[in-house]
Amino acid sequence: MRKAKPFVSGADMWRDSVKTYGVIGARCSCLRYLETQANHPNPEEKVFCQQLREAMSAERNYTNADVYPYTEKRAVSEGNTELYNQSKQVNHLCAGDIAEALYRCEYGDGTHDFNTALNALTDHYGMERVRFVLVSLVNADAVLGRYPFELRRWAQDNSYSNNDSKSDFRLRTHPVIIAGLINRMRELPVELTDNLVPAVAKKPSLLGKLDDNKRKVERDKAANKDKPATKKRGETEVTS
Repeated sequence: MRKAKPFVSGADMWRDSVKTYGVIGARCSCLRYLETQANHPNPEEKVFCQQLREAMSAERNYTNADVYPYTEKRAVSEGNTELYNQSKQVNHLCAGDIAEALYRCEYGDGTHDFNTALNALTDHYGMERVRFVLVSLVNADAVLGRYPFELRRWAQDNSYSNNDSKSDFRLRTHPVIIAGLINRMRELPVELTDNLVPAVAKKPSLLGKLDDNKRKVERDKAANKDKPATKKRGETEVTS
């Protein structure tokens, strides 16, 4: 564990960690440091930790591309190709960072700090993206049977019938380790699954926007179904 002593402030520690480990690796390292220092009695150390939290918070959730959960074919037909491509690109980054977080949160004896890994990932990508990528990973390997039946069923229950379930990204991380991360996520209370860190404002999902638009169109159709048609004749409106 990197010590804080060489750094003037918590912000310096964060910047150095990002430069050394990358954003996800830095989050894992700094979150674990904060956990070890949580009950430190030294006032200067408490200030240092607060500075570190503030520096981490300033770069939280900078991957702002919406999660697009449908197929490329549907995206093209609905004019959402750009959203699809942006989402797919971030999905690949997220998949790689899942492997990085699990690597950084390995204790050295084969066990992992799944809670810290999950916090680091959701701080950066949001729970919706992390869940979507994990679902895609499990679905992509379903034929190989490398995940337990319970997780394969979970992935099917959390995927969309017309999404790109056969993702083209693969991880070298062992499925047993990925399964541990998924199980940790599934243990969270329902009210926390969209937001592990209370300080992060929940971002409206693209899926919710698409569904809201669809429901609005259906409501408008229903409202106009029994409405008598009107035609203008000169300055007089006539109802047929």
